[in-house]
Amino acid sequence: MPGLGAVRRRVRRAALGEAIAAFRRLPVDPDLVLHESFAGNGMLCNPEALYRRLRADERYAHLRHVWVLDDPASHPTVLAELAEDPRVQVVARRSTAYFRALSTAGWLVNNATFPAEFGKRPEQVYVNTWHGTPLKRMGYDIPGGIPGARNVVRNLLQADVLLSASPTMTETLYAGAYKLRNAFRGRVLEEGYPRMDRQHVGAEHARALLAAHGTPVAGERVVLLAPTWRGADFQDPRDDSAALAGQVAALRAALGPGWTVLLKVHQAVARAARAHPDLRQALVEHDLPANVVLAAADVLVADYSSILVDFLALDRPLVLLAPDRATYDAERGRYAPLPGSPGPVVDTVDEVAGLVAALGTGAADDPQVSHGAVRRAWRDHLCPHEDGHVSQRVVDAVWGRGEGARWVDLASDGRPRVLVYVGELKPNGMTTSARNVLGALDHALVDVTAVYSHSPDPEQAAVLATLPPAVRAVGRFGAINGSRATQAARHAVQQGGIPRRAAAPPLAGMFADEWQRCFGSARFDSVVDFIGYGAFMDLLLLAAPPAPDGRAPHRAIWQHNDMVADAHRDVGGRTPLRRRLGAVFSTYRFFDHLVSVSPALRDVNRDRLAGYAPAE
Repeated sequence: MPGLGAVRRRVRRAALGEAIAAFRRLPVDPDLVLHESFAGNGMLCNPEALYRRLRADERYAHLRHVWVLDDPASHPTVLAELAEDPRVQVVARRSTAYFRALSTAGWLVNNATFPAEFGKRPEQVYVNTWHGTPLKRMGYDIPGGIPGARNVVRNLLQADVLLSASPTMTETLYAGAYKLRNAFRGRVLEEGYPRMDRQHVGAEHARALLAAHGTPVAGERVVLLAPTWRGADFQDPRDDSAALAGQVAALRAALGPGWTVLLKVHQAVARAARAHPDLRQALVEHDLPANVVLAAADVLVADYSSILVDFLALDRPLVLLAPDRATYDAERGRYAPLPGSPGPVVDTVDEVAGLVAALGTGAADDPQVSHGAVRRAWRDHLCPHEDGHVSQRVVDAVWGRGEGARWVDLASDGRPRVLVYVGELKPNGMTTSARNVLGALDHALVDVTAVYSHSPDPEQAAVLATLPPAVRAVGRFGAINGSRATQAARHAVQQGGIPRRAAAPPLAGMFADEWQRCFGSARFDSVVDFIGYGAFMDLLLLAAPPAPDGRAPHRAIWQHNDMVADAHRDVGGRTPLRRRLGAVFSTYRFFDHLVSVSPALRDVNRDRLAGYAPAE
C-alpha cells in the first residue's frame, strides 16, 4: 500500500492536472507576455532586457506582463519595482496562477526552460532567449549529457524564436550541442544579446546602481570575480562558498585599498553563496543584472562561464583563473571558438593579483599587452552586434514582425527525418537490437531521432552513452496533459484497444497536444515504434503531424516475436500481456507497415493477426 505522503503527492498531481486541463481550454490572450528567467531566480538576463524595452516603447503599451519568481518574498527589490505598475503581475513558479498564465499568455519569454507540464499552444509565441554564448560544452556535447539535455531539447523544439548573439553561437549551441538542425522549424534571430545593452550605462552609473543595491564601491578600481558552478548536476551543484571566500580575501589582501573586489556567482549556487557570512561584503546582490556589474568592472576574473563573452564586448582586460582546467576538460569539456586565450590563464589568486597590478604598465605581463589582440579577435567573432541597441532590434523583429532582421533557418539539410521509439533502453536483447539498427543506418543519408522513455536508472544512462553520436536521442518524460475524463478515456483505449468500427484513432486532440509537448514543431517523414509492446506510443505516433513536404508520415511498428503467442503466454497462471497487446493490435490498421524481424515471423504474424490488418 502506498504511504500517506505518496497518496498526497498523487492527489496534488491529479488536482494540478485537472487545473492545467481547464486552463488550456481558456482562450489565449494575445496581449499578455509571460517572462521567466532561470526558473524564477529573479528579473534577470535577456527576459529582463526585453521586458524593459517593451515597457519603454509606446507601440507596445497595450501589452500586459507576468513575471515569474521562484519565491516572490525573497525578491523584495523586484516586487517593489513591479508593484508600481498595474499592468504587471507577479506569480510564484509552479503555483496555480503560474500554470494559468503559462497556458493562456500569447507571448512566452524564457532564458532557460519551462517545466515538464508545459506544451505550447498553437496561438502562443514562444521566444527562448537562452542565457549566454557557451564556452563550456553543452547538451549532447557533454560526456553522458543526453539525459540532462531532455528538457532543454523539448523546450527549444517548441520555441518559435531562438535568440543568438552570433553565427558562432548559432552553430555551436543550437545546431551542434542540441542538434536542432533538421528538427527545429522555428527561426533563429541573430541580432545580439539584449542583456548586454545594460553594459552601455557607463561605469559611474553602474557603480551607483551597485551602491543602491547595497554593494558600495570603495576603491578607485573594481575587479570582478565571476566563476561558473562546479559539480555534475545543475540541480545539485557543488557548494564552493568557502573556497570563494578564501579567494576574495586573498585578492583583497594582495591588491590593497585601491581596489574593490566583487563576487558574482552563477545562478545555480547563488543561494549557497548568500548564506556564507564571509561573502556578504563582496557578493553582488542577486537581483542586480550581471551586465550592470560588468559595466562597473575594470577587470574580470573568470573561468569557463559565458559571462566572459559578455565582458569581451567592453574591450576591457580579463584574467582566467582555472586551476582545475585539466579535470574540467575531462569531465565537461570546453569549446575553442578561436585559437589562443582572450586573457592570461593562471592557477592561483597570487598570479591573478600580479597580473591585475601590471595593468596599464605596458610591461610584458600587462594583460593589455600580452592578450589585447587575441581578446579583440574573440570580441569581433563572438560579439559582432553588441552596440547597445539589441533589445530594440529584437523587439521590432519579434513583436513588430519586422523582416529586415538577421533571421537564420535551421530546418533542413536535405536528409529525410526518421523518428524511432526505442523504449526504456534496459540492458536486454531488445535494446541491443535497437542499438544495432541505429548503428547500421547511414547517418549521412538519414536524420535519426531516437525517442526513449526516460528513467533515472543509471543503466539507462550507460546505454544512452553507447548510441551512435549522430542520433538525436530525445527523452520522453513527464505526464500527458488532460482532464480526469480524458485521462480515463485514454486508459480505457490503452487497455481495451480501439473499437473495430472506429474510422480514426481516438483522442486525437489529446495525443496531438502530447506530440507538441514532447517534440514541438519537429516533423518527420517516417515514425517507427521499434518496440511494439505498448499502445501509448502507437497512439502518439498516429498523432504525428504531416511531414515537412505536407504528406502524412510513413508509420511502422516492428514485431519481434509471434505476437499472438506473446499475448497468450501464461505466467504463473496469468496472461499479463493479453490486454496490453490486444490494444496494440487494434492500432495496426492505422499503420502503413508491420515489420517482422524475419521472413518466418512475417508469415506467422500475417496469418495470426489477419483480423487486425490487411495481409499486405
